Amino acid sequence: MKEITAGPRYKLPVSSKELQRRRDAVQAAMKAKDVDMIVANVHSDIFDNYIRYFIDQPAHHYSTTLLIPAEGDLIIIQHGDTNDNMPLFPWARGVEKIVARPFCQPFDFTYYDASTVAVAEIKKRGCKKVGLLGLNLMSAAFYKGVTAGLEGIELVDFSNDVDEIIAVKSDEEKVLLDKCVRAHEKLIAAVPALLYPGRREHEIRSDILHLASDMGCDYMGNLGVGSAKPGEPCMFQQHFNGNRVLEEGDNITIMIEAAGPGGMYGELCRTWTLGKPDEGLKKAWKLGFDIQAELAKNMLPGVKACKINALYNKLCADAGLPENKRYFGRGQGYDMMERPAFSDREQMAFKKDMFVAIHPEFRTATDFVCACDNFIITDEGAVRMTRTAQEVFEVEL
Repeated sequence: MKEITAGPRYKLPVSSKELQRRRDAVQAAMKAKDVDMIVANVHSDIFDNYIRYFIDQPAHHYSTTLLIPAEGDLIIIQHGDTNDNMPLFPWARGVEKIVARPFCQPFDFTYYDASTVAVAEIKKRGCKKVGLLGLNLMSAAFYKGVTAGLEGIELVDFSNDVDEIIAVKSDEEKVLLDKCVRAHEKLIAAVPALLYPGRREHEIRSDILHLASDMGCDYMGNLGVGSAKPGEPCMFQQHFNGNRVLEEGDNITIMIEAAGPGGMYGELCRTWTLGKPDEGLKKAWKLGFDIQAELAKNMLPGVKACKINALYNKLCADAGLPENKRYFGRGQGYDMMERPAFSDREQMAFKKDMFVAIHPEFRTATDFVCACDNFIITDEGAVRMTRTAQEVFEVEL
């Protein structure tokens, strides 16, 4: 593969060696199970791992389809002027060809454009067994078109095989993850300058979004800013609910989930107070961090994520808190939420060099806590990468 370097167009590309490593690992897994081709059709820009992991470019908002053969280069199907063999972009390393069609989600007459191209390419290569990636990410039209068009060809879900590879981070990926974690720390460090009475929550959110963009972050997957009076649970809110005006004495909770420079996601959450923090609030946050630390030391290679979910529920029961009804953490990477997920249904085991967010989250009658930091899995358990102090921050007025 040719190299591209950071410059006027490409901010922080991964090396061609890294792209080749990823593709080699996945193609070896395909050959081990006699899979001739795998197919991804992605419509999400915060869950586009199955695209960006292989081509170092985000999925298009109108969707991107990627075909990966067991041997050879990749085929991309994307939005654009009708063209069966587009000129390759400079970033298109290890790509055989790009096929463009003017499909767009609201236009019913374009429902099957991408799947029609995919089916033709797969049949052209005489594939007998095809793996599908990320059924939750495919459109109904694409899935329907592929399954109908490939009748007689064996279709399998190959997501778990690829997820196991993606979840373990390479040395180059860990450099990007470090950049991401440091970006979150800098954003959190800037927050006190943004907090004073008279400001609306959505104004604070806009300032953080601007800072993140200026720092070179790729995307803001989730940015919640919420405020409340002491004694009321201070939940973070999204932009369309963020109209409350800050008052002296308020608590403010901010959750930042940004894709840092290079596209890897991280996550960080803390609470600030415009005045002296309530002792009950500080005690609640300390409990959250204590639970986080206990979970982290038990996240050893070979331990299944569902076992950590059981431990979390025990810790919560001991503290008089409700059990996990959603997720208190999960892996991260090019996807904002990546496997393994901390759930009783997750069978993936931890491996060294997985990158995870651990965020015990609970609400009481008076307080809200989301004790969130990023960790890397080591032989001794999960080690915290986030250096931000684990405390409630007082903003002096």
